[in-house]
Amino acid sequence: MNKTYGFAVVLLAAAAMWLSAAGEQDSEMAAAGDGGPQYGGTLTAVGGAFTFGPESPDPADGQGHTTLFLSLIQEPPRFGDHEKYGPKGTGEYPFTLVGPLPDKYARGLLLESWEVTPEQHTWHLRKGVMWAADKVDFMDNREMVAEDVVADLKYFREAPAGARFKGVSGDITATDSHTVVIEFTELDVGMLNILTLGGTTAITPPEMEAAGMDKLENQVGTGPFLFGGYEIDSHVTYERNPNYWDKTTIDGQQYQLPFVDKVIVPIIADEASMVAALRTGKADMASSVFAVHWQTLDETAPELNSHRFPISFGSTAYLKTTEPPFDNRDVRRAMMVGTDLTGFQKLRQAGDLQLPTHWFPVDPIMPSYTPMDELPEETRMLYDYNPEKAKQMLADAGYPNGFTIDYTTLGWPEFMTDGALLKDQWEKIGVTVNLQGFEAAVWSAHARERTYTGSIRQGHCGGCPVGTLPRFTTGHTRNYTDWSDSHYDALVEQLVKELDAEKRNELIKEASVYLLNEAIAIPQAVKVQGRFWWPWIQNYYGESYLASYNTWLEASGWVWIDQNMKKEMGY
Repeated sequence: MNKTYGFAVVLLAAAAMWLSAAGEQDSEMAAAGDGGPQYGGTLTAVGGAFTFGPESPDPADGQGHTTLFLSLIQEPPRFGDHEKYGPKGTGEYPFTLVGPLPDKYARGLLLESWEVTPEQHTWHLRKGVMWAADKVDFMDNREMVAEDVVADLKYFREAPAGARFKGVSGDITATDSHTVVIEFTELDVGMLNILTLGGTTAITPPEMEAAGMDKLENQVGTGPFLFGGYEIDSHVTYERNPNYWDKTTIDGQQYQLPFVDKVIVPIIADEASMVAALRTGKADMASSVFAVHWQTLDETAPELNSHRFPISFGSTAYLKTTEPPFDNRDVRRAMMVGTDLTGFQKLRQAGDLQLPTHWFPVDPIMPSYTPMDELPEETRMLYDYNPEKAKQMLADAGYPNGFTIDYTTLGWPEFMTDGALLKDQWEKIGVTVNLQGFEAAVWSAHARERTYTGSIRQGHCGGCPVGTLPRFTTGHTRNYTDWSDSHYDALVEQLVKELDAEKRNELIKEASVYLLNEAIAIPQAVKVQGRFWWPWIQNYYGESYLASYNTWLEASGWVWIDQNMKKEMGY
């Protein structure tokens, strides 16, 4: 059988299974209310990380917890306060940041409150939160208590994802039934986000560890949904937790969450098939729809709602600062003046969506960001693309005839396209570029072992300054530029120990402007994402990052389906 045809048959068969399941559930939906929220129905969502068969849900095995959307089942200690600050509230924060959520916009989920000192965290747990064990036989429904959280934190500490926590943590104890104290051997201001908002820090019961954390059918949590089942190469189902603790207020009336009976996540590896399922109404919503599909969806399904936005993550060209020519600061600055950043923005195919030019090393969405018009003139001028000026700067720095360098990148089409544009632009200023594309393992080894020469492509999170700025300090394992500057090191040492958020933001501003002025990395462009959903999905506004990772599906705990509208629209 033709491989392409065979793959299509598999996709169609899988689609038939989950669409049938979704249709059956919709027929069992409770009667609609009088124009208000409705209970029942099935939410079918495509896209995101789940485009393949399930990984292990055990946090010790990697990132399976995130790609399996297990935060529908198991909740983190804190979560984004999207109802207060997001589009449905004040609109103060869009919840599209890739990186740690600013403290102001986080609320306690499993925590009622918390205190942070240089020596310890004290967590006060919410009372009356129940473990939902309806689907398993190794434990009963019971209240979550402090000893459960202690056991979970100790398990996380020993897992690969907890390596940073292990390096700074001391004793972890339950001082009473609902209070947890975490002692630290040294201050790490990023630890609160890592432990309470990270993708692998949702809390699980100790009975689950004994039964087998790596089994999907053993998943127990306190969240709005229970694990419903997994059909191989077809879909994963999450079912409503009838005893969920949280509520929401809509138009002055309080409602028990969640509204929908089921969430179905189809496993579809083919991007075109995912978009087709959305366009035809077989899927209610879709995550991470690439910009190349936006115009088609606008033309063929104009009724779709969408949220399209730049994310605080993009590509940069790191310059090896320990070797000529990039050991010369003036040469590095010339390279940035000779880079047309708008060209990389056009490659993102984002249409009318405005992408930031100045996003490295801190994204515009961050409170520690320095706007372009507030940058010192010697820094702001780096953004004025001028190849003739760049050539003169190179000549003044001792390279009147330019030079030849290697540019090491991933061999994937997107990155090779970026590399080709960089090569074209730099050749206009007299710099010849040998573009080298490698498979991921080789590319990573070149960065890790510093065996590359000239320049290497790296990703950068502009929304993670507390985590990323230290990577440029002297001797850091991820300082792939090998740059060393004592003044910068001192600034970073201060900011990572500063508990006061406003003072820390000022230090981040100072350090980031200093770093940018040294031009040790040339930013290219941030990535873009698109969330699409049909109008019958109510109480959703495109929120995507409600914690420190992509949580677009977690918003399903708040959405409801207007079945009357869906029928009126012919679906």
